[in-house]
Amino acid sequence: MCRQSYSGASSQLVHPGKYQIKTADGFSYDSFNPRARPSLWCVQRMFEKCNFLGFLAEPGHWGTQFLDIGRFDCMIFLAAVEMRCKPELYDHRTRKQPVQVDSELVRVGNTSFKIRSSLFLPEIAKPVTQEDMYFVFIDKDTRKPTSPPSWWKEKYARYSQPNEGPRGMRSYDLSQAADAVDHEEFRVRSVDLDPYCHVNNAAYLRFCYETYVSSHIRKFGYRSNGDPFRNVRNIICNFKGDADFGDLLKVSFIEAPCNEGALYFQIVNGSKGVIFECTMEFFPQLECEREEREKYAVTMG
Repeated sequence: MCRQSYSGASSQLVHPGKYQIKTADGFSYDSFNPRARPSLWCVQRMFEKCNFLGFLAEPGHWGTQFLDIGRFDCMIFLAAVEMRCKPELYDHRTRKQPVQVDSELVRVGNTSFKIRSSLFLPEIAKPVTQEDMYFVFIDKDTRKPTSPPSWWKEKYARYSQPNEGPRGMRSYDLSQAADAVDHEEFRVRSVDLDPYCHVNNAAYLRFCYETYVSSHIRKFGYRSNGDPFRNVRNIICNFKGDADFGDLLKVSFIEAPCNEGALYFQIVNGSKGVIFECTMEFFPQLECEREEREKYAVTMG
C-alpha cells in the first residue's frame, strides 16, 4: 500500500539509525481542509507512510531497510505520538510539494524504541513539522511487551540519546466534568481501516478534530468566537486499544485544565473503555485570519 502511494519516491538509508524519504507529489488535493491548509490527520499519514516505506524494504535488500524491522519475529505497536507544527506548515505561500521526511532513531528501551521524524518543504530550511513516535515490541503469542533480539539492541543502542524517554500525558476523568464535556459519535467505516482491518492511527486524530469542529459550528457558527478550522500547534496522544469495522466510537473533549488553549480528548469503544486519548493545542488566531474567515462566511451566506 505504501509503495503504491509513493511509487515515485526516492529513499536513502543515511546510516543504520537514520532514513530519508523524498516524494515529489507531497500533499495531495484531499490533504487540505476548507481553509486550504494541511489537515492534521493527513500530516500524520505522511509520517506513517514514510516510516513504513523505510521499514518495509524489499526482501533481499535488508541492507536498505530502516531498523531491520523485518528480521525479527515480533510485532511493533504504536503506543504514543507527539507532533509539533510550525506556522509555515499552514502558510498559503509555502509550496507543499515535494516533501522530504527524515526519520531518526533517538531512543532504545528494554521493550520499546522512539523515532523522531522531521518533515521538510522545499522553500524552508528547517522542518515545518516534527513527530516523535513511540513503538513497543509485542510478543505474537502472549500479546504482551517483549524485548527485541540481543543483536538488534547491540546494533542500535549506540543511536539512543539521553533524555528521550516518553513524555507523560495527564489523563482526566471526564465524568467529573460532565457539564463541560462535548460529545460526538462515529461509526467505523471501511475508509477508516488499516491493512489489518483495525482503525488506522490517523483516523483517531480526525475523529477528535471533527468533534471539536462540529461542536464549534453548532455553538457559534462560522462567524463568531474564532474560526472552527483551527491550526494545530502540538498534539500528544496515547493509543490504548483498537477498534474494528462497524464499532460505534464515542468521542468526548473538554478544555484541558492544566494547559490553557488546549483540548483534551478521549475515545471510548463500548466495553473496551478508553482506546485513545490526546491533548491538542492550537495556534492563536491572527487578525488576518479573522478577516479571511469573515470573507468566507459571507460566501457561505
